[in-house]
Amino acid sequence: MLVRQSAHRRRQKPAKPNPSFPLTPHNNGQWCTKIRGKLHFFGVWEDPDAALETYLRAAPDLHAGREPHSPTLSA
Repeated sequence: MLVRQSAHRRRQKPAKPNPSFPLTPHNNGQWCTKIRGKLHFFGVWEDPDAALETYLRAAPDLHAGREPHSPTLSA
């Protein structure tokens, strides 16, 4: 039996910048959260402040079921 080893090493997910940070690190290297049953991405791990700013601009529309004015990536 052959054991296949992954050529890619998993990156270590970052910790949240603070306990009340509303976003979660996703395996694809972006910050995300689930709103109304859909996963939304807001920015890369390297810049959590920009991801939080994008989330805060888009969150009211997303929670109300509307398309946000500023673009976000959705899964």
